[in-house]
Amino acid sequence: MLPLKGFLHCTQCNRILCGSASKGRNNYYYYYHCSSACGYRKKAEEVNKAFVDELKMYVLNEDSKDVFKIAIMDAYIDATKGETQNKTNYIVEITELSNRITKARELLLTGDLDGSDYKTIKTESEHRIAVLEAKLAEAPVTAVSLVEVERLLDKAITKLTQIDVIYSNFDTYVQREVIGSMYPEKFTFENLQHRTAKVDFLFQLIYQINSSLREKKRRASDRKTCLPILAPEAGLEPATL
Repeated sequence: MLPLKGFLHCTQCNRILCGSASKGRNNYYYYYHCSSACGYRKKAEEVNKAFVDELKMYVLNEDSKDVFKIAIMDAYIDATKGETQNKTNYIVEITELSNRITKARELLLTGDLDGSDYKTIKTESEHRIAVLEAKLAEAPVTAVSLVEVERLLDKAITKLTQIDVIYSNFDTYVQREVIGSMYPEKFTFENLQHRTAKVDFLFQLIYQINSSLREKKRRASDRKTCLPILAPEAGLEPATL
């Protein structure tokens, strides 16, 4: 009855709202409320309904699934591409520096390079190699393949297309997981009413894609409606065989 407990700020004093039940003649009535000194409180039923209405705006439409999947996969590839390129650059430079030391040693043995120059080249190269190896060790490891990412994404998309149903049919623990995944910050009841609460990036993306596709459909429908209707001129009978 109180899944939003701990997520809501008080509109009047900005404290986090508590939640409790008040016993009536025949039933318990649930409220989200602030301290007694503040006095702010709202019926849980009203607040919970406002959240469910808000949640429905972020359900991934069936028509939006493919666009959403492409957007997420592209973002993942772009994010990991830089990491992969950095690792490649480090390895290439380490190889070049190692070759430089080997070449300098050969020149030293043939008498084409004196000892002090060889020592300078070796010291500088080894220092740079140590720096690059440290960077290589600190670089994040991308252990998840694109195939695995796509498999996990497909599972997530299945849930996102029915997240309102999941929220309504599961217990308070799952409901709170859904709320926490949507909202990175606390919000007020009025934020829910006016849709001004800060929403996680994924849900922002879903909302934008859904809205964009709805607008395209509306424009296509308007164009069809505005097409001229061709009819025979007045006084002429349709041609017959």
